[in-house]
Amino acid sequence: MSKRILLHIGRHKSGTTSLQTFFSLNRRALIERGIYYPETGVRNFGHHLIAEPFPMRRIGKLRARYSPLQNSLVQALRDEIDSAPVGTILISSEAFQNMAPEVAASLFSGYDVHVIAYVRDQLSYLVSSYAQEVHADNNFTYTLEDYYRKVFSGAVDYMKFLSKWELHFAGNVSVKLFETATMKNNSVVDDFCWNFLNIDVSEGFQSPEASNPSIKGDLIEYKRILNYFLPTELARKTRNKLYSRLPEFNQRFTDSQLFVTPTLMRLLQIDIGTSNQKLAKKYLQGVDLSGRIQQNSKKHSHCAELNAPAFYNLIDELLPLVPGLDDILQANLSTAEAERRIAEQNSWRRHRSRISLWQRFRLFARPLRRFVGI
Repeated sequence: MSKRILLHIGRHKSGTTSLQTFFSLNRRALIERGIYYPETGVRNFGHHLIAEPFPMRRIGKLRARYSPLQNSLVQALRDEIDSAPVGTILISSEAFQNMAPEVAASLFSGYDVHVIAYVRDQLSYLVSSYAQEVHADNNFTYTLEDYYRKVFSGAVDYMKFLSKWELHFAGNVSVKLFETATMKNNSVVDDFCWNFLNIDVSEGFQSPEASNPSIKGDLIEYKRILNYFLPTELARKTRNKLYSRLPEFNQRFTDSQLFVTPTLMRLLQIDIGTSNQKLAKKYLQGVDLSGRIQQNSKKHSHCAELNAPAFYNLIDELLPLVPGLDDILQANLSTAEAERRIAEQNSWRRHRSRISLWQRFRLFARPLRRFVGI
């Protein structure tokens, strides 16, 4: 009898770390309930080592060179799946969202595969992804609008993404909404286990601690400004401490939300097009994410100004918490440059708080430019 594979492909920023930590902590309890979570290819609790070698941008080269089944780690995973004591196998990594579905079909050929994805409204997805980049990459200095244009815009059409998976796993793709109020017990772990594993996790399971802490509001902007003064390579201890201690300052910025310009909001709406309507009809029982975006846009529309004293106070309090940071900033931080960056950001915010005539023209032309490929 063919093994059944539950292939959890993310998406990114939809509770994947919490889920993978839970699956790893509870391997034995899951086996007792007929679910096997393989150990092969796991890094940081998810099967990232299986998914990461096959990003979509390399599909042409991969097709020309060899079958993914020739990968030794893939073969080791298939051997572990075949020898598993139960019939249902759970595989999880958000890196699968960057894999060509035809490669995934080849990796798991011969098995009964069911693909699972969680999605969140595209605005909150953008803000969360941007905050993670600013937080984790100490040389990342894009504004939110630059990040959207240069990196993120291709990720907002969920139906385009899912239709590619449907081509290879027709009728075996499930999509759930990542939204606290709609999930079982307001938990993605409870929701996933209840809907896809038929398990109630209220008893007999270990609960993971809070993971993947994020930064919020204007703290994101102050960290982005700090990134201008950090070297390309930070000592591991300094990097890890800066990452782990920074979210402790979120409380100071609870009254602020990351500012999203009207131009960016309109760009997002244009790029999504009718995708959310189709998504609602096919996968989300009528829930149109565009309504969520409209609700969330209100809290991101306030254009408050940053100020230098708040930035310096943050630095002063970080110094004793992050070893090595004092020496780095003494060598690299220029007060005049920091204040110039803050003033520049405030000026940019004021300028972008309304859509100019030129921006209106560019927005009007965007669908045409996308259509003709320029």
